[in-house]
Amino acid sequence: MNVFPKLLVAIALLLFAQHVRAQNNPITAISVGSILASAGDTIYVPVSAKNFTNIIGMQYAHNWESTGLKLISVSAKALKDKGIFDYNLSVAGRCILIFESLAGGSTVPLTLPDNVVLYELCFVVTGNIPKINILTNGVGLPVATPPGIYNSNSTDLFSTAANITGQVCIIENPFIMTVGNGTAAIGDTICVPVTAKNYTDIVAMQYTHSWNPSSLTLISIKNNILVDTGIFSYNLLSSGRCLVSFEYLFGSSNSGLSIPDSTVLYELCFVTSGTSTSVVVKTSGEGSPVASPPSVENYLGQNVFLPNFNVSGTIYIQQPLFVVHVGSGTVLLGDTICVPVWAENFNDLVGMQYAHNWDAGGLEFVGIKNGMLASNGSFGYNHIIAGRTIIQFDISTSPYPLTLPDSVVLYELCFVATGNAPKIFVETNGVGMIPSAPAAVENSLDQNVFSADLNASGVICVESAPTIITVGSDTVTVGDTVCVPVFAKKLTDMTTMQFAHTWDNTQLELLQIQPGALKDYGTLENNINSTGFCIVIFEQSPFLLNGITLPDTTVLYELCFKVKGNGPKTSILTNGVGMGPTTPPAIENTGGINSFNAALNIPGVICIMPPSSTYQPDNAQYIRANPNPFDQMLVFENTSGSTQDMVLYSALGERILSKTLPSGMQSIETGQLPAGMYYWQVLEEGRPVGTGKLVKK
Repeated sequence: MNVFPKLLVAIALLLFAQHVRAQNNPITAISVGSILASAGDTIYVPVSAKNFTNIIGMQYAHNWESTGLKLISVSAKALKDKGIFDYNLSVAGRCILIFESLAGGSTVPLTLPDNVVLYELCFVVTGNIPKINILTNGVGLPVATPPGIYNSNSTDLFSTAANITGQVCIIENPFIMTVGNGTAAIGDTICVPVTAKNYTDIVAMQYTHSWNPSSLTLISIKNNILVDTGIFSYNLLSSGRCLVSFEYLFGSSNSGLSIPDSTVLYELCFVTSGTSTSVVVKTSGEGSPVASPPSVENYLGQNVFLPNFNVSGTIYIQQPLFVVHVGSGTVLLGDTICVPVWAENFNDLVGMQYAHNWDAGGLEFVGIKNGMLASNGSFGYNHIIAGRTIIQFDISTSPYPLTLPDSVVLYELCFVATGNAPKIFVETNGVGMIPSAPAAVENSLDQNVFSADLNASGVICVESAPTIITVGSDTVTVGDTVCVPVFAKKLTDMTTMQFAHTWDNTQLELLQIQPGALKDYGTLENNINSTGFCIVIFEQSPFLLNGITLPDTTVLYELCFKVKGNGPKTSILTNGVGMGPTTPPAIENTGGINSFNAALNIPGVICIMPPSSTYQPDNAQYIRANPNPFDQMLVFENTSGSTQDMVLYSALGERILSKTLPSGMQSIETGQLPAGMYYWQVLEEGRPVGTGKLVKK
């Protein structure tokens, strides 16, 4: 209900009242109280008066910043039951108040003691504006009813100059100072950042940082953004305490300095001079002069520094980081290898726990060969799963703690090579630790000086057993043509090969190279030189995804010679000579490993006999061997009519057995013989008179 016209009626009646004696009262002063609040608070702002004497009515407005405050009610206090009291929230941020003391027929104007609260404005704080003025200035009133406080003489006692404006100061949480943590080695220079939170409307601050001077020496304060906005200074009160002071220089704005959270205000720069485990850099405000206690003041003069909210930083001083080295090695499939593990910067150690990891498909862990650690404490390992073992050590002997020279072997990891991966990494990375005992190498200060980034992994190269090349032997007569088989043992996962055969070219002339099994797997090439050597080159077909693996004694190819001389024997060597510098002799597997070893290659020997009238090649006239190829049984048939002597040789020229062959058939059990190429000779009076070639399946 609009009650404003009632005020006019009451005033008009008083003009004609004869029993009221005119009075000349002092000006009424209205005071609006100041309040501190945080965003979201509900606050009650008191409105009180001075010289509130013989009042019959009042009408004026309060105004404020609506983005920071929302009016929810006005509650009468001393004015309650003293007449008609009402308010009108015409727009956001403005409220018009009215009061009539003579309403209801009373003829006695209202007088109240000074500073009595007339009513309270109830707000919800909706913003974080540092301060909001609540004005009492009568603006916004209708022209016909100007702002006023009227006494019984109808005198307007309202004066804008006599009204005291109130403020709602909206503050954030207390100012929080944070000192950053750091890690440094002895003798390092470390700059520790100091940052702030809730740094809003600051005009001044003064407090201290403190630390242990036996471990840290302050050398400077740098990267100081406060210098650009005011007067900043620091005073080293003692070797372990520094007083920091700042005063903001106001510009065109009356507000204080505001900086975003986590901004680095400045950095405290120290040299680490001791070996303490940790040094706390405190922000405690202690040590300030009594006249200027520790504080961070906003523009309202409020100390928003709260020691309980300030976070101290910790600087951890470490010895040089511990480095673990795992040795490298090269082994063959099936070999056992013990890989040394040694350390660098193994200083002041009391314990360690971390893991080694490797490819379980290439290495099988068989144990640890104890080194230096076993004699200095409790040393053990836990082989959790295939491919991982956890090492544990606790010192238990004197001297305590343990320091060892660089490169001393701590222990050895022993493996059997089960795969032929070209490279297997044995890593030292601390993975696989149980949560309560993380990867660590601890010194006597309980500092973890293990760093995975500094640990060197070892590489074990696992090779297939070297491929053995065998050149078959044979017995021929001058003028014969002979094809000598070349076969291999341990030919596994091969992709390419290149090497040379050499011989005495006065005894043998190479006619051609007859392809064997290799022709089915790729390209076989050769370079025949008349001076007694040839280069053999093979490259696997690109359509084959895996390397070539062939059974032992499979004939790769045959070297076909014409016998030129009558020397008793001539060797055919497989030794890789004659290779170009950029293409060394090699048999390479899928891992790129050269599995050719000249020392393991077996030369062939061709025994050359002069022509003989009694010599009959292959002795086909009166000696036959069946079947060919043979398996469990070999049958010789002698049709000469007389007893003959027979000798069986391996492809390497080894004498396997001797038999006397009577006329007719003679059976020989051959199940015990390995598969491969064999040669037989018939001797008459000790002289070879016939020969033959056999293949065992």
